[in-house]
Amino acid sequence: MCQVTMERWFIFLLKISKRNLTVSKRREGKYCNQKLKYPKNMGIWGSLKIAKETGWPYIPLNNYVTPFMNFQPRDPNYQQKVQDSFDEQRFMDHIGAQLTEVRPGYCEIRVPFQESLTQQNGFFHAGVISTIADNTAGYAAFSLMTEKASVLTVEIKLNLLSPGKGDMLIGRGQVLKSGKTLTVCRSDLFVVQNGEEKLCAAGQSTLIQLQETPEKGS
Repeated sequence: MCQVTMERWFIFLLKISKRNLTVSKRREGKYCNQKLKYPKNMGIWGSLKIAKETGWPYIPLNNYVTPFMNFQPRDPNYQQKVQDSFDEQRFMDHIGAQLTEVRPGYCEIRVPFQESLTQQNGFFHAGVISTIADNTAGYAAFSLMTEKASVLTVEIKLNLLSPGKGDMLIGRGQVLKSGKTLTVCRSDLFVVQNGEEKLCAAGQSTLIQLQETPEKGS
């Protein structure tokens, strides 16, 4: 069984020169193998086609395909729990951040451009970008945690890939691995330029679940 956790790794597997690809997938709790045929130079649309044919859920992120697990939240009120925690973060209010989507193991936050959030060249400051990377990962992880738990970041690694120049900063975080105590998440950060999203940063985080330590205001 091959467990894919990174978009580029998944696309690499789909683009290797061999014409036959065996993909392991999980369906109704059982793993089965499915052999697929595809052209050598399939490109991104071919990758999307393969992803659909194999039954892998994915989120289209520009030219990336993100396979992810169908997580089941431990708290049926996970969306409200995440929203309440987000509302307690005064810094999110200070920078004008908006929590726009929460699903089990997934979170999206948007920040409209403001001059007060820029660095010396007029781009989104790396501090703002890293904050959104941290929060999207944190709330993606938090969505899968128990009702009376809280979340803290243990480790974060962020790569700034291009200048944060745009009208909107969008952060999308998703869980790669959810454990009893530690959760590993990926964050992708985009800036919107002329109506198009451009990847400006990518990160990976480890978060810890603190049992029986409810969030402030819970």
